Amino acid sequence: MAYRRELFQLERFHAEAGYDAAFLYWNLRGLLAERWAHGPVFAGWATAQEQTNLIPKADGDDTRIYAAYGIKASGVLAEGERWTQEAPDLARQWLPDVYEVLAPVRTVRVSVNLFGLYPAGERQAAIQASRRIRRRYYQNDNLEFVLPERLRQAHPDSYHAAIDWLAEDSRNRTSLIVGAVGPLHAGTFFQWPWAERDTTWWIGFNYTTGHVAESDDETIEKPLDVFNGMIDYALQDLQHAADVVLPEVFP
Repeated sequence: MAYRRELFQLERFHAEAGYDAAFLYWNLRGLLAERWAHGPVFAGWATAQEQTNLIPKADGDDTRIYAAYGIKASGVLAEGERWTQEAPDLARQWLPDVYEVLAPVRTVRVSVNLFGLYPAGERQAAIQASRRIRRRYYQNDNLEFVLPERLRQAHPDSYHAAIDWLAEDSRNRTSLIVGAVGPLHAGTFFQWPWAERDTTWWIGFNYTTGHVAESDDETIEKPLDVFNGMIDYALQDLQHAADVVLPEVFP
């Protein structure tokens, strides 16, 4: 089946800032939890060592989202087609409140991880998609020589390989892995199990970008601006990758 752009979905959104807090807090719950834990998304909180997690409302059976803040990092994690649509805007509102209340003295990293999925169908269809990935983006015969002889004989042209790249400099690192994701990976990539996703095959796009302080005594200037900008271009980069790769895999 030819590529249909509307079938590509963002399945995981995770945006986070890491920092050094101004001091050790006696109780992290405080004002920030009170401000956020009474709707419209969250309905309570749970505390752990050095961290407080906001608990979502019991809205249907999909509660795959939380926001967390602590003395070393704060962020938003969401999974599933519904919550990943709301999470980018939620994260843009969340982090400014974290910085207002906790007032971290030095921000050392900002990162965004996105995982997009496109339906590949049954196992055989996923194998066909993997073949197209290899033939389009690799010299397939050379790649096969990496497999041990016993696997080449047992699985001729029926194995998976992924597109994998990393771009980095002293402050910025961005990576992308594109390949088959299926029942064999259940429990690997996602925080919450979900049968509708974990029992079928997909082409997955695991995208990560991060901005880090260049040295131990440096801080990221204007971290909230960096955070917001990173969310924007991460979403754009992910859609670009899907629009480039998937028409080749599903012509």
